[in-house]
Amino acid sequence: MKIALQLWSVRDACDEDFIGTLRRLKDMGYDGVEFAGYRGVDAPVLKAAMDEIGLVSAGSHIGFDRLAPDQLAATLDYEAVLGNKRIIIPYMNFEDVAGWRHFFTQLNALAPQIRQRGMQLMYHNHANEVCFHGDTDILAEMLAAVPDVSLEVDVGLLTSGGGDLKAWLAAHAARISQFHIKDMKPDLSVSTNLGTGVIPLADCVAFAKQHEIEWLVIEHDVAEPTQMADAAANQRYLATLVDKL
Repeated sequence: MKIALQLWSVRDACDEDFIGTLRRLKDMGYDGVEFAGYRGVDAPVLKAAMDEIGLVSAGSHIGFDRLAPDQLAATLDYEAVLGNKRIIIPYMNFEDVAGWRHFFTQLNALAPQIRQRGMQLMYHNHANEVCFHGDTDILAEMLAAVPDVSLEVDVGLLTSGGGDLKAWLAAHAARISQFHIKDMKPDLSVSTNLGTGVIPLADCVAFAKQHEIEWLVIEHDVAEPTQMADAAANQRYLATLVDKL
C-alpha cells in the first residue's frame, strides 16, 4: 500500500505555493497526492513537476459539473496528461431519493466514457448518504444501480453519518477501491489528527491490506496546529501503522 494526501488538507499552502507544497509533501514521505483543483497550472507543467519531485497522482476530486458533456473531453484530456486514472466525484446531495436515482442514471451514461479513456469512475462519500433521511442507504443503492462505479470510502464520514463501519466495509468490500483515512473527534462532528480520535484506523488498514487496496489517502479538514504540521504528523502515524500490520 501507498500513502497519499488529499490536498484539501493543505489547501492554504497550495494556494500560496502549489508546486512548493508538493515538494514539501514528498519530503514528508508521501508517495502521492489526491488533487482538489490545480490552481491554474497547465497539465504538462504539473506533470513535469510531479515527475521531478517524485510524486504520483492517487486520483483527483472532480466536481460533477466538470464531467458534463460540454466539459468532459477537456477534463479527461487534462487528467490523461497528468497520468491520473481515478476520476472521483467528491460530493453530491439531493432532496429526495428520486434525485439520487436520476444521478445514478447519469453515472451509468458517464462511466463507459471514462472507462474508454482508461480511467475509473469513483464516488467519495460524505456523511449524508449512508442513512439518508434516516432509513435509506444511498451508497448501497448506488452500487446496485451503477455497476461501473467504485467507492472511495471516507471512513470518518461514513461513521459520522451513522454507518456501522466494520459491517458496511465487509458488506461492500468488492466495490471499494480506495480509502480516505480520517479520524474523528468523539462527537463525530469534525476530523482530528490520526490516532487522536475514535475511528478504528488499525482495522481500516488491515481491511485495506486484506483486500489489496493500493492507496490510503489521508484527509484532515481542520488545522491542529497547522495544515502542514498535521500533514507531516499524520503521514508518520499512518506509515507506522501500516508497517506494524
